[in-house]
Amino acid sequence: MAATKKKEAVVELLQTPIPVERHDLSSGRWYSATDTYWDKHFPDTPKIYKRSSTTVENAIDKGIGFNKWLGNSPTYDAAMEYANYRATIGTMVHDYCERVLRGIEVDFLKEPKWLNQETGELITVTREVQKYMMSFTQFCEDISQNGNFITEALEICMYDLATDNEGNQLHPWAGTADWVVTIVNKKGVEERWMIDFKTGNAYNTHQLQLTSYKILFESLFPDHQLDGLACLYLKGKWRKKPNYTFKKYQPDIETWNKVVAVSDWANNYPVPSFPQELPTTFSLQKEAQVQLKESA
Repeated sequence: MAATKKKEAVVELLQTPIPVERHDLSSGRWYSATDTYWDKHFPDTPKIYKRSSTTVENAIDKGIGFNKWLGNSPTYDAAMEYANYRATIGTMVHDYCERVLRGIEVDFLKEPKWLNQETGELITVTREVQKYMMSFTQFCEDISQNGNFITEALEICMYDLATDNEGNQLHPWAGTADWVVTIVNKKGVEERWMIDFKTGNAYNTHQLQLTSYKILFESLFPDHQLDGLACLYLKGKWRKKPNYTFKKYQPDIETWNKVVAVSDWANNYPVPSFPQELPTTFSLQKEAQVQLKESA
């Protein structure tokens, strides 16, 4: 399938002012500045790690629908295996959406498999993924027919070191926004939207996820205030024509700050725990080698 280019404009994309690393650990996803950046700017200060917004959200119950699905699964492990598979499909669709928005043609005949950058696994593109992409390009066509859209940021990692007067971190979380886009209607009115791509069901926590991203984005880019927040729920099982739901959300900063506090309390104010680094080369000391030779 080819990317749609009708009435689409791409400006020089915003880049995060702090180069970021992501760490997927047993306690969730964490963000930090790169070693190079941190050592240059804060050589005498321990590096600051921040949990992802979605890791913070784990302190909230996902609701009765999720609980029923989990309870009706054969086993917990089976449920997690399926959830991980769906997450991989979601990552695949995110990747293809980003390519299309960068003006890159996606051709599933030429590239029928997708490379998982985290695992190195090649995964076959299914008809469901093709339908997700048809739904996405349909959305782009729909907003183009009413005017124009200008992509300003894609997959932008947001890690903010702003502090209060006492030196405390104002935003002890981090995250990655899928798409920041200015949509221009036929009358020339511009609105800057932050849009998150979803291939699953809608949950109340999506409002808080977008709220947390808005706080970070507007702190890092004060000249780019947002006019709207939305999730684009793409459909991959439609029958007759591509389908999607564009759901707008209002920011709820007060509730998000409460969730951060509850998450800190519930997890005993967590810090990242990295796996022990193990040696990769092994050899005997020279003296031991000589002794073994003499013993032989």
